[in-house]
Amino acid sequence: MSGGKDAKQDPAYGVDVLRWWVGNHASDNENVIVAKHVLSDCHNEVLKLRNTLRFCLGSLQDFSHEAHLCSYQDLLPLDQFMLHLLYDFNAKVTSRYEDLQYNHACSQLLNFVVNEASSLYFQAVKDRLYCDPSNSLTRRSCQTVLSHTLNVLSRLIAPLLPHLCEEVFLHHPESQWAKSGVFRRKWECLPNEWQQEHFEKLKEPLWKLRDAINKFAGTSSKEHDVIVSAEHNILRKLQTEDVAIRSGLTDILQVASVRFVGSQGLQQAKGNSTSKIFTLDDGLQITVQPTTYILCDRCRRHVSKQLGQLCNRCAEVLEERQLLLQAC
Repeated sequence: MSGGKDAKQDPAYGVDVLRWWVGNHASDNENVIVAKHVLSDCHNEVLKLRNTLRFCLGSLQDFSHEAHLCSYQDLLPLDQFMLHLLYDFNAKVTSRYEDLQYNHACSQLLNFVVNEASSLYFQAVKDRLYCDPSNSLTRRSCQTVLSHTLNVLSRLIAPLLPHLCEEVFLHHPESQWAKSGVFRRKWECLPNEWQQEHFEKLKEPLWKLRDAINKFAGTSSKEHDVIVSAEHNILRKLQTEDVAIRSGLTDILQVASVRFVGSQGLQQAKGNSTSKIFTLDDGLQITVQPTTYILCDRCRRHVSKQLGQLCNRCAEVLEERQLLLQAC
């Protein structure tokens, strides 16, 4: 716990890493494995949890529950979808704790943090967090969900990593919560309205669509447009428009635009020599092709119509800021 003489060879991991090792490896096994590489893996897993909590805290530095919290009905569809995932995740981990299956609780905590939170939702809302007007509904909507995510994660992680979660509450943006600490809060039941059947049906086709685009475009996905067969209306839960450069669907897929077309429009798109056509397991047909939009120098997304010009959103934000400065 305090490390050895050589800090590089035998680093001090602290109590939380040892508690994570006990929960993950020593709570449900007759043969308990402990070695340097096992403790090192535990340390890296705790760092992933810590970085996720830190992102939430940093994103809430100008957020007040009393002034900025959005009701469920006012949230954007993508944010409502994340609350559905959070509701399901909370129920599963709570059940594992009740059954004393701490190793399964550790696995589900890590899986949610790495997949649903960090690589999916956090990546999808960074554009809104950093580039939308600071007090806009779109930004306050995702901050509301990040606040809920921080509180649920802190409560679920606390039995395993008490020092980390107390540290989180010491820096919590809500002063009354910072004073009380995580262990003086009740084990809350999440609102039932967070659980929506249509979002559950959306998960599988959305994961398949995202995986297919990532395999084809990789890190250059933002330079591509996606054309989707309009028959798959379940995807419209995240995008009601036929064509959009900013929607829950474009944010999750990390693409320039998403367009819904009928079968005839899909056949026309197939004629493009630069297009890549996919037919997924459930019959969902998509076409991925290079975008005609141009990179915006402010938000770094391919959503501008002319070279050297900002996109409409970024131009409006900067104009609004300039007017505020002049008023001061």
